[in-house]
Amino acid sequence: CTSAFAITTEIVEKARDATVLVAQDGQGFGSGVVISPDGLAITNYHVIHGAEFLRIFFYDPEDLNYYSADIVGIDPVADLALLKINVPEEKLPLTFLNIGVEYTIAEEVTAIGHPMGLQWTVTKGTLNHLERPGKITPYVNILQHSAIINRGNSGGPLINKDGDIIGIN
Repeated sequence: CTSAFAITTEIVEKARDATVLVAQDGQGFGSGVVISPDGLAITNYHVIHGAEFLRIFFYDPEDLNYYSADIVGIDPVADLALLKINVPEEKLPLTFLNIGVEYTIAEEVTAIGHPMGLQWTVTKGTLNHLERPGKITPYVNILQHSAIINRGNSGGPLINKDGDIIGIN
């Protein structure tokens, strides 16, 4: 990509490493993203709703082990959940992403997740609108973007050129 604002491979790889697969026993899966080096992660509420046990998988072709996670907080109206991933201390600190606060219309964005069973995929797009009102409540604004999102991308990060999270898909 020749854009001065292009998201680099290095940033996408860091975001990929901070993106997790969130699986429920027998109830499907979604995505999530680590937001602190000690294992806090954000996902969508609908990804974990009704879960009795959560399995968290990191991008690591050498280690296909999973870790459990506890639900720390939920906001069903905003469709968000905060998880604490239970990883051994020797695995810390985890790769994590910062929450971004600056973004503009037409900015290039990248969505990372696990659509339709394809793990750790990356799709690019642009921000089209910054404050679409939510369908359920007016207190939730929605970023509209053109990156392709499919079933399984839910809970994964939407990142800007700096690798900061500007939305949860």
